[in-house]
Amino acid sequence: MANERISQLPSGAPAQLGDLIPIARAGANYSLTAQALLALATGSFTGSPSLLGNWEGANLTMNPSGQGVFAATTANLVEVFQVKLLYPFSFNTLTFVSASVSGSNLVGIGLYSAAGSLLVAWNNITVATNATKFANTPAGGATLINPGNYFWGYACSTTATVQTEGGLTNATSNETGMPWNQSAVRNGYATNKMSSGVMPSTLGTLTAGFPNSNFPCPCWVVEP
Repeated sequence: MANERISQLPSGAPAQLGDLIPIARAGANYSLTAQALLALATGSFTGSPSLLGNWEGANLTMNPSGQGVFAATTANLVEVFQVKLLYPFSFNTLTFVSASVSGSNLVGIGLYSAAGSLLVAWNNITVATNATKFANTPAGGATLINPGNYFWGYACSTTATVQTEGGLTNATSNETGMPWNQSAVRNGYATNKMSSGVMPSTLGTLTAGFPNSNFPCPCWVVEP
């Protein structure tokens, strides 16, 4: 590899757990993985507790005895809500438990940057069996997410009721009137839609308010 300044190298974001980082120690050179460095950070969830709920860092209330709804009033519409992650987190598997399904219709879930770019997606989840745990892994393996603001996005290929055990209840059906949706949209839906079970690479323009505002958002967890 030719000698290059670090500023000349292409971006490797987002960081991967197996990324090698050069270090100098006691006069010798070594390499460390990003995962090894992450383990030094106080409060990083790469060990135990190795679980992150999609309600963490959101202004939505988790209701474990309720149900969440994937489907919106328009098929493939991507609904989003913003979350703030306070610690680095490494995850691979996404899990939810179905409460109501509809044939062979598809669900998609994605984590997006604050600017609306897709970071990782769980695509083509077939929700055909009721009361079943759906555990899915994204293409590319484990992903390391650093502290910051992100959007969870989800969509369903049908307008029929597709539900999860546990739901995230928004404060009111009047999301457009809430203070968190004034200077920027934090709970709402995207212009770009899911296609054939695949989440869009970007969200596009966001509009405040859940078209499915009478229903809680679906509930899932991610873990290594």
